[in-house]
Amino acid sequence: MSNLEDILTTAVAEVRKFLEADRVVVYQFEPDTSGRIVAESVLPQWKSCLNAQTIDTCLQEYVWGQCAEACLQAIAKHLPRSIPDIYTAGLSDCHIQLLERFQIEANLVVPILLGNREEKRGRRGSFGAGEMSLFTP
Repeated sequence: MSNLEDILTTAVAEVRKFLEADRVVVYQFEPDTSGRIVAESVLPQWKSCLNAQTIDTCLQEYVWGQCAEACLQAIAKHLPRSIPDIYTAGLSDCHIQLLERFQIEANLVVPILLGNREEKRGRRGSFGAGEMSLFTP
């Protein structure tokens, strides 16, 4: 395991415990929005998604379509994005189906910028201002 893998593994475990989340992941995006989960901490009752890869046109459509401006502004400002309920957030059906594949009903997405690459992690649950302030500069 590389030093970065060790750091990410420890980070997702500690963040999951702190937030009392079901799951915390680091998702490494490629420029075309495909990518994979490179680190994960998940409660035993949920299936692991570690190393799961997505090449999903609905995610591409969502990221570069519906939320392009808001998402890009949030990423540029290093701001987290909270979705307390995927079913009431106005997401497309195919994006909801993608999230359901990973047993996600709510999430908090926080960009981790490494050069031109974004990695995001999400969790199930509701997020308050105090939790979100942990991830703002």
